[in-house]
Amino acid sequence: MLLTIILIFAFNVVKGLEPRSTMYVCICNAITDKQIRQAAARGATSVTDLTDELGVASCCGSCHESAAEILAEHTHRGHHFEPVVFNPALA
Repeated sequence: MLLTIILIFAFNVVKGLEPRSTMYVCICNAITDKQIRQAAARGATSVTDLTDELGVASCCGSCHESAAEILAEHTHRGHHFEPVVFNPALA
């Protein structure tokens, strides 16, 4: 179930669609993904910036990775990345 939710969320991000519902990322401080995106739009570029502005990952720290992923999604939105092709050396 969780994997399905993550895949749907990732698909919407790739397509440039905003999530339809709000997700609490930091339960300790009641911080949502929307608040993290708004902080990124205001210039936050690291989880440290999010901690200073919103209090994300300042208690138990279990939200650190999720907050970093949401921040990265916002930071990379609108940029085009070339795929990396791995060509292993043949023995």
